Amino acid sequence: MSDKSNWIERRALREKILDAGGTELWLRVATVLDDSCTYFNEKYPHLGKLGNSPGNGHRIVVTMTFAGPRKKVSYVQFQFEEDRRRISVTLDKAATKHFPIDTDIDERKSRCFVTSASGERLSVDKFAEVTLEDVLFGEESGV
Repeated sequence: MSDKSNWIERRALREKILDAGGTELWLRVATVLDDSCTYFNEKYPHLGKLGNSPGNGHRIVVTMTFAGPRKKVSYVQFQFEEDRRRISVTLDKAATKHFPIDTDIDERKSRCFVTSASGERLSVDKFAEVTLEDVLFGEESGV
């Protein structure tokens, strides 16, 4: 925690860190999502094919085409909402889940991170797992 004792100073510092670090966090998330697609395709080709397409720099759509006779396709959309400081995730037409972006208030080594709805700090890898695991390995996948 910062040694700043005035709540106004702490708030201003937090906002400065979030403004500067949100985009960097989004780039790390995008990299992990891309890696997840690559690794899934290498390790689980019998389940289907995973692809991703960057939208406008603030959106990524991961497409899962399941193997088998039905060839079901699912879409997971990740939207970086910089102004709201969150990443929103929508699976197909289900309700959107929001993952707030937060930071520790420390001007020496501050870094933004994604949080769960309950406020739990998530690494970018854990975020990818939480958002993709059910669609990849749930009932529809046959695993």
